[in-house]
Parts: sequence; structure tokens; C-alpha cells
Amino acid sequence: GQMAQETLEFYGHDFMVHNYPNFGEVLHNFESKGSEYNNEVKVARIGLELFDEFGYDLPASFYHVHLAPIYRDHVFEERALRFDQRDIEHKRSWDAILHAGKVFAIQMKVQSIASKYGFTYQHGCGCNSHLSSIDESSGAFAYELSLEKRQRWIRSFIWTAWYEYAIFPIVPNTSYLV
Repeated sequence: GQMAQETLEFYGHDFMVHNYPNFGEVLHNFESKGSEYNNEVKVARIGLELFDEFGYDLPASFYHVHLAPIYRDHVFEERALRFDQRDIEHKRSWDAILHAGKVFAIQMKVQSIASKYGFTYQHGCGCNSHLSSIDESSGAFAYELSLEKRQRWIRSFIWTAWYEYAIFPIVPNTSYLV
């Protein structure tokens, strides 16, 4: 039906090369602003490393949601998923990507890269929770996707993101539960 059509249309668009972030431009923009933007530079470097790891195998929204903190008032700002007007145009796709993080191997790789820069990414799944936030971490760890299972994890991640995107309009507001 309609939700399936919307989902296929969105993800067809989301895999078009011109929709991916220009990481070099983003990184240069924040590096040129000086040391008070060190956290934004770290987030941009995380995005670049994620792209180096997954490239065009994952949709553009995967990279945009992980870069999102650099476009806020400060990188540690949390925004309510369904209610903050500043991210309204992204909420469905970003929420789908964040929920696809339950494909643990992909999430472990994201956290492994983020930890090198002293950060962790979180997503509170309640409707009044944050889209994606960053907290400081006190340690780093290394995680690699096994070559034998890499394509399976990427396929599982994409499939999970697709169905999360498709069902978003029918998921009830659960803010009363949290």
C-alpha cells in the first residue's frame, strides 16, 4: 500500500549519491572555525570514518543522523523526536536509522568509531526522547565486522531501517509510557 510506496520512494532517493554528506566540506567548515569547535570536528570525523567503513552500502540518512549533533546549538543538545520542529523533516528517516541500530554489529561499529573520539551515541526510543545525542565516554574500544558476516549485517540493518520507516506513521505516541 501507501506506506510501502513511500518507503521505497524515500530509500530509492536516500541511496542517490548526491544526497550523501560532503564530509570534506563539513570537516573543513568546522576546522576553519577554530578550537572552540573541537567537538564538532570530532563528530565530523566520526561521520567520515563511518563513511570510510560503509560507503554507499548504507543510505545517506545513516550519515546525516550521525552528523546531526553538529547542527545543533551544541553537540550535547538533546531534542525530542516527535515534537521538536527543528528536526521535523528528518524525524521519520532518522528514527528509522536509529532503530535499525538494534542490528548490534552495526551499532558496535558506530560506537567503536565514536569511542576513539571520546563519545558515545544514544537514542531513547520513547517518543519524547532524543533523536540522537552524544555523551562523553571515558574509554575507547575497537570492533570490526567479520568479513564473513559483513553483508548479512548490512542487509539486516537496511531491512530494519526500511520497516521502521514504513511503520513510523502508525506507531502511537508512547510518551505516556516513559
